[in-house]
Amino acid sequence: MLLQKMPAVKGDGMRGLAVFINDIRNCKSKEAELKRINEELVDIRSKFIGDKNLDGYQKKVYVCKLLFILLLGNDVDFGHMEAINLLSSNKYTEKKIDVVKSATSLIEALSNKWPEEYKKAVPLAISRLSRIVTATYTDLQDDPQWLCLKLLRLLQNYPPPDDSSNKARLVECLEAILNEAQDAPKSEKVQHSYAKNAVFFEAIALVIHMDLEPQLLVRACNQLGTFLSHRETNLRYRALESMCLLATSEFSHDAIKKHRDTIINSLKTERDASVRQKAVDLLYAICDCSNANQIVAEMLTYLKTADNSIKEEMVLKVAILAEKYATDYTWYVDVILKLIQFAGDYVSEEIWYRVIEIVVNHESVQGYAAKSVFKALQNPTCHEIMVKVGGYILGEFGNLIADYKRSTSQIQYELLSSKLDLSSITTRRLLDPSYIKIRKRAAESRMRKPKMEDKTALGLKVNQSTIP
Repeated sequence: MLLQKMPAVKGDGMRGLAVFINDIRNCKSKEAELKRINEELVDIRSKFIGDKNLDGYQKKVYVCKLLFILLLGNDVDFGHMEAINLLSSNKYTEKKIDVVKSATSLIEALSNKWPEEYKKAVPLAISRLSRIVTATYTDLQDDPQWLCLKLLRLLQNYPPPDDSSNKARLVECLEAILNEAQDAPKSEKVQHSYAKNAVFFEAIALVIHMDLEPQLLVRACNQLGTFLSHRETNLRYRALESMCLLATSEFSHDAIKKHRDTIINSLKTERDASVRQKAVDLLYAICDCSNANQIVAEMLTYLKTADNSIKEEMVLKVAILAEKYATDYTWYVDVILKLIQFAGDYVSEEIWYRVIEIVVNHESVQGYAAKSVFKALQNPTCHEIMVKVGGYILGEFGNLIADYKRSTSQIQYELLSSKLDLSSITTRRLLDPSYIKIRKRAAESRMRKPKMEDKTALGLKVNQSTIP
């Protein structure tokens, strides 16, 4: 997954691992993330090849990096023997790393490759989870919490248990985890805090996946809302990511909407680009007829300064929302024209074709559209897509504004001519029919003008002859 969040490693002595994780977090695109991962894989492979004298600490760091790459969803086809060799270490911390890697690989294999064959593991996983979570959960150290984390991930590969007792037991476990998440950490160790938060977010993911209880979904929304202003960037990202999933449920959609102002504030003030992108995704997910105007306006404002890597996706989202929730097509026309103005390079043919289609098929908006594109074309630096849209609409409906002194057919003709002189051959060919229509109307208006002047002069002459 692009820019999947992991907390920076602190206090465990593995500086190289911390630097690598932070490098991945700071990548602004999938391509940059893959490039950094490939660079690291090449470096690790070179260290493992040959008779390199690596001590236990170095092997531990490299194996941890491979584990992190694996958790991001990438394939790792080497390093297994180095991980196994750590089992012979005299140091527990080095053995522990190997156990973590082996357990992660085993659980992934069981849940992903043979889910049907291992369905019977679900009751056992619930039982083990219950033993870990209930009664002594607040006294747990890192190891049991990581086991809890893996059990929660395993259960996400299966539907809710059919057995009512197992289902009730699982709900009890999830409630206990949510309760614990509200309390301050019992340990000052930063690893304990990270493990606790990791368990909390995996519990939220399981609540969403199994859709067990509406009450749990609403509660999850409220607790996630408290993370939106957390000082840790990673937690803000994870909260927004989880809320995006909760927004798709009919039971929790309204609960998410209550945090709209906080989400919008994240869009305005957040420094991390990936968090801002998640805020955009969440605003899109909670948008409906009651808040569409505000959300679209905020997204348009952000579009002006958004990273180029997400502009195309944002433009598509805004266009979809504008058409879906438009109660007045003049608003829809305004939104699409602003998209072209703010991010013309990222407006696809489907989007500007669609606005033309809607204007053609809705007579009530044709005059407004003609007036709007005429005004937009007066901008000396208007985008070529604006020339395409504006030229076509003026060709079809420019007559509706031709009676105004500032937008006569002659002025429309001169304006479009000045734009076409700087446009591509493709645009000129596309607008040939529209250009001909406008030129014809301009010529007709010039022909009518002398006749009107003759009538005026004749009327004046007659009036003068009647003066005694």
